[in-house]
Amino acid sequence: MNPVYENRRSTIVPLLSDIKDKPDRESGYRRGYTHGAQALFDAVEPRLDAHAQTKLRQWVESLREWQQGARAGFDKPPAIGEI
Repeated sequence: MNPVYENRRSTIVPLLSDIKDKPDRESGYRRGYTHGAQALFDAVEPRLDAHAQTKLRQWVESLREWQQGARAGFDKPPAIGEI
């Protein structure tokens, strides 16, 4: 093993163990999916009409709820058609 890596690892790992709500793969996936959707919305918003902006804004908000676990039991992110 690389001694520099091992030194950093021995410093960082104990700090991570102090995090109360450790991120897992599912929460990371949901967070990334939601952030990507927000970035997409931010990029296309100026080019959309008011109705499409409202629909996409509602979808991104539903993704935030899904990300936070408010939509527990839903394996897949909400589709735009579900809004």
